Amino acid sequence: MGRAGTSGRTRGARRARLLGAGLVLTVLPITIGIEAGSHAAASPTPQIPGHPAAPTASEISPICTTTTPQQVLGPAPSLPANPVSTVVTPPGGVDGFTVTSSAIYVNTGTQLITYTLAGTQTAAFPLPGAFAPGEVPTSPVVDPSGNIYLGSSYGQTLEKWSPSGTVLWDDTGVDGVQDLFGVQVGSTWELVDSHVLDQSTSSLVDPTTGTVT
Repeated sequence: MGRAGTSGRTRGARRARLLGAGLVLTVLPITIGIEAGSHAAASPTPQIPGHPAAPTASEISPICTTTTPQQVLGPAPSLPANPVSTVVTPPGGVDGFTVTSSAIYVNTGTQLITYTLAGTQTAAFPLPGAFAPGEVPTSPVVDPSGNIYLGSSYGQTLEKWSPSGTVLWDDTGVDGVQDLFGVQVGSTWELVDSHVLDQSTSSLVDPTTGTVT
């Protein structure tokens, strides 16, 4: 009787432990699923502060849904007889240029010339020797106010001019300027400098003072 009672209690204890383990195994995936679901439902965060958020999975489709694929994807039903035309031929040639919504800015190697989109010259001013072709200058960058920025890799300088050609600041001793580009972040326009010697990062240039950070 004593052994039988003990055996019964032992089997009951084992059954209770198994049931308890089954409950833990059953509840745990449910808890994990709820936590994973809460994370999946969270809205995506912007990749860069101030920029649009990344699209969600439901917004991405591998299927082209346009009803006019030829117009959207090409080829065009017909091509113009002369798809390329000359707008302007700057004296001295073209070492670099930038086109905005209202003007064309050309570095000829010796001067910076501004033209309308139709090719009419509106301004010109001489450039220092640091922006000659052999000094590997950047293309002009133009801010919303029409001020012009140029950098020079071998000339080791950054410079800012007013639209009429007045030097607003000259930051010499800047090593390895590879390129300049303007970035609009919200209501703020920023000037960014990339370097030949450090291809992993870019630097911000203060448009007002020329300080590189």
